Amino acid sequence: MMKRRTLLSALAAASAAAALPARAQPLTKIVFGYTAVTDFASVFVAADEGYFKKRSLEVELKFIPLNSTIPAALQSDLAPDLRTPI
Repeated sequence: MMKRRTLLSALAAASAAAALPARAQPLTKIVFGYTAVTDFASVFVAADEGYFKKRSLEVELKFIPLNSTIPAALQSDLAPDLRTPI
């Protein structure tokens, strides 16, 4: 009977320890450049819903007014997301 009680106590302690919150990781900063098209709407939704923070990302959204300024943005500290809409 003592072994069963010891086992149950150990399981209870292990489950309580697993429920403790993990240490907060420092946020990785990402600068996300976007243009005036609706293809980037999902990025705003993700930011508003907190998806980036859940994954330890600090995302700064920067507007690129003209597509012709994207090459200059790539050479600066701003690297826009260069994917095509699916």
